Amino acid sequence: MKKKGTYSRALMIALCFIFFCNCQIFAQNHTYKPMALEGAHWWVENDYEQFPWTVFDHYQYVIRGDSVVNNIPYKKVFYRDLQDNYPYYIENEILAGMIRDDTINQKVYVIDLSFNNLFSCPKNEEFLLYNFDVSLGDTLNWCLFLDYWGSITVSSVEYELIYGVERKVVNNVWVGIEGIGSYFGIFEFGMGSKNADYSKGWSYQLIDYCLGTDQECGCQWVGIEEKNINPGFKVYPNPVTSNTITLVSQIKITDPLDIKLYDINGREFYKKHINSFKHEFTFQIPDCLSNSTSTVLLWVGNNRQLFFKKLIIKQ
Repeated sequence: MKKKGTYSRALMIALCFIFFCNCQIFAQNHTYKPMALEGAHWWVENDYEQFPWTVFDHYQYVIRGDSVVNNIPYKKVFYRDLQDNYPYYIENEILAGMIRDDTINQKVYVIDLSFNNLFSCPKNEEFLLYNFDVSLGDTLNWCLFLDYWGSITVSSVEYELIYGVERKVVNNVWVGIEGIGSYFGIFEFGMGSKNADYSKGWSYQLIDYCLGTDQECGCQWVGIEEKNINPGFKVYPNPVTSNTITLVSQIKITDPLDIKLYDINGREFYKKHINSFKHEFTFQIPDCLSNSTSTVLLWVGNNRQLFFKKLIIKQ
């Protein structure tokens, strides 16, 4: 009986040793997965099912293009507002920051230009966003979550298949996912609204990630210039029996537009510049045509592209 117990303990120790060695070998063979990759797309959802934060808010980060700051190469990170009811339509974008990987030391550095959620992180200068060269028991003082949790002790370091790639995961995806960010997003942590008036959402969640072009990742612009989307303009009344014309678009347009009228000789006699087009725009025909019957050309576009033109009969 004693020999059997001794054998069992020896077998258990041997199995544990083999398991430990395999984990060590896997960790040593694991290649760091960078975050600053051209064409990386992150979708973030901001919501909390409690009044008044009952409205979903979807937005996106995308890496596109290179930059050099203080002789250090970075990738550009753009922030995009998305349509909340269909989070693959892009409404607008701004340059939000710069990002780079230190692949040797498994660290991610960022320069914050306009992120709304990094309250403890410095602005307009480089800081450490993630560090994946960590072990059990290490203390993390990343500025990303100091406001919410303060310093964190590493309780787990694992390797999981996430978005098709084996990645190092710190503290069960809540703290860090190599190459991705975290469960909350890439520059988000914990709770809080990105809206200054707290009208949308209160809890961040990463809902999708894709590496590729906008087309490959299923994204397209709501704006009519970027994808030549036909906004479906209509004009009424036509013929015009008064001096009032109304131009209607089936989609919201965030691009600047020029609305022009030309007479039969090609002379421009009316022009209006608008910065965006929510649904419709009503304007008055100049008095020079108010008492005559004629044909005029309605032209909608800007200095780069024609979007719509229509012959209008003035009676």
